[in-house]
Amino acid sequence: AYLYETDSKQILFDSGNGVEDSQLLPLLEARGITPQDVDFIFITHLHGDHIGGMVNEGKAVFTNAKVYLNKDEHAGWNNAHDMDMMKAYADRIVLFDADDKLPCSIKAVKAYGHTPGHTMYRIDDVVFAGDIMHGTALQLANPESCARFDQNQDQAAQARKDALTSFKA
Repeated sequence: AYLYETDSKQILFDSGNGVEDSQLLPLLEARGITPQDVDFIFITHLHGDHIGGMVNEGKAVFTNAKVYLNKDEHAGWNNAHDMDMMKAYADRIVLFDADDKLPCSIKAVKAYGHTPGHTMYRIDDVVFAGDIMHGTALQLANPESCARFDQNQDQAAQARKDALTSFKA
């Protein structure tokens, strides 16, 4: 999970896994930010270690946040799981296409393969990449190498190659 502050907005990219010893809420609190202060949550993909911190006992943790989710990711998982997060935020989920205009000058970047609608987000020269890589030392040199949990390994390898080409400094 990453916090990005811009335009007087508090933006989370993913929320971590939400386990008991999660440091997300204590670290936000240390910055003087309550869960109610978070304006937007941008989801890279719907694996539990990226959305688990959004729900506690079936209820939304970030009660004022709009949740942005790629429509292909939503479609790919919506019928596969009984997702507490989807229920808790149902009236605040904004589905988008990768080329849609997003708030705060955030640009969605397709990175499909790890999941059906895996999305990276870019603000100027900052990229929030989710699980584009799982073994950086290996995958930087060999982007075609895939983790077993990349759902479409051909797409995941291409997404890594595209990211490495697009985001080189």
